[in-house]
Amino acid sequence: MKKIGIIVNWSKERAFEALQKVTTSATALGMEVVVDDRAAAVAAKLPLAPLSSFATTVEAVVVLGGDGTVLDAVKRLQGSGLPLMGLNIGSLGYLTCVGENEFHDALRSLAENSCTSDVRTTISAHIIDATGALRKLPDALNEIVVGRGTSGRLAWFNLGINGEDVATIGSDGIVVATPTGSTAYALASGGPLLLPDTRALVITAISPHALSFRPLVVPDTAAITISMAPQSTVTGVVTTDGCGGCELAANEQLELKLSPHSVTLLHHAAYSPCTVMNRKLGWGGR
Repeated sequence: MKKIGIIVNWSKERAFEALQKVTTSATALGMEVVVDDRAAAVAAKLPLAPLSSFATTVEAVVVLGGDGTVLDAVKRLQGSGLPLMGLNIGSLGYLTCVGENEFHDALRSLAENSCTSDVRTTISAHIIDATGALRKLPDALNEIVVGRGTSGRLAWFNLGINGEDVATIGSDGIVVATPTGSTAYALASGGPLLLPDTRALVITAISPHALSFRPLVVPDTAAITISMAPQSTVTGVVTTDGCGGCELAANEQLELKLSPHSVTLLHHAAYSPCTVMNRKLGWGGR
C-alpha cells in the first residue's frame, strides 16, 4: 500500500506519541500518510484531510486508540469499503490487538501487502411504528442492545425469530451480538464466545428475571424482532455499538438482520483470534 489514512483517539494519554511513532514508521516504509483533520489542533505539521475524503484518497485506515475508536471509525466510514487496522493505545483491545511494540511490524505488513484480511459481519436495524413508518438505525459491528434506559424497573420484551414468537423475557435488556461483539457486552451478560468467521448471531438477556432463559445462538440469516411486551411499564431504549439511545415505544417493533455491509479488518501475519482471546481473557491462568 502506498497511502494510508490515520484516525486518532485524542482522549488517550499517549495519542500524540503514538501518532508520531506511526507516521515515522510509515514514512520510513515508503508510505504516504494523511491524518483525520480532527487532529488539526495538535498535528498541524502533518498532512490533514477530512474523513469524508478518505474513501477516494487512501487505500486503508489505521486506527489509533481502543476498540471504541474502531467502532466509531466504522460508523464514520460506513459505505466507504476501506479496510481498517487497529493499533492499540487503549485497554482491552480485541479489535485493536496490535500493541505499541508491534506497530512497525504491522505497518511493514501494510506497506508490503502481506497483512491478512478479516471480513466481519454487521447487523442492520430499523424500528417500525404503528403506522408502518420506518426509522433506520446505524449498522452495528458489535451489538444492538434494547435496554430499560434509566428506569430501575424490570422490563418485559417479546422476542421473535423468523416470524415465530420465541419468548417473553423479563430482564434489564436484550443484547443481539455479532461474532465480533461476542467478546463485548454479550460476553459480560453471560453469552458464549464465537470465532470471528462464525456465521451466527448471539441473543443474550441482561440479568434475566427467569434463570431458565439462556443465550441463543442463531444463524446470521435469521430475522430477529424485539418489542415491548404488554405487561412492561418501561419504554425500551435501543443503542447501536454503545451509541444512540433511540426510544422503542409500546406500539413499535425493532427488526434486526444481517447487514449487506461488512467491515474488513487488517492484521499482521501472526494474528490469531484464539491467541488474542487467550491473552485478553487470561486463559490458562490460576
